[in-house]
Amino acid sequence: KLPSYRGDIVNGLDFTPEARRPDPRRQLRAYSQSAATLNLLRALAQGGFADLHRVQQWNLDFLRASPQGARYHDLADRISETLAFIRACGLDAATGPQVRQVQFYTSHEALLLGYEQALTRREPVTGEWYDGSTHLPWIGERTRQLDGAHIEFARGIANPIGLKLGPSTDPDTLLRLLDVLNPDDRPG
Repeated sequence: KLPSYRGDIVNGLDFTPEARRPDPRRQLRAYSQSAATLNLLRALAQGGFADLHRVQQWNLDFLRASPQGARYHDLADRISETLAFIRACGLDAATGPQVRQVQFYTSHEALLLGYEQALTRREPVTGEWYDGSTHLPWIGERTRQLDGAHIEFARGIANPIGLKLGPSTDPDTLLRLLDVLNPDDRPG
């Protein structure tokens, strides 16, 4: 009998005692890989890679054998035609950041509270606490008990919070969760 696989941030998938042994160094690796990925995405987003004028130049090798490839090429052609039409109307879409850059947000289940807490910081101007591990932490079905630690953590941060709900979700419980997580009914 071996421990369950808890995700790469905790233990390994292989069904061996060594792989299933929790290893805290995995959290450090996950953090480093996440930071590197976010930095790459930011560099691409800010450096013009996301510019819609370059839609035909994006690396599309992964689409060549994909059934969605034709749909993507059709969409890319329509974007190019739309930008050409905007230029023909005398408007310069190239100056708008909406065409040249993208904003992106990350989300993950706030399952490992020690990890989330280690990355939580107080914003100096407002004094509010933010989970810096993601823009939108979410709480899963197994961890959304009203009196549980995950709800307690989530109600103390200013990030927008996601809740995973299934068909067995009781509407009254959901309303109580919303009252705890967002007592002031703040949007976001």
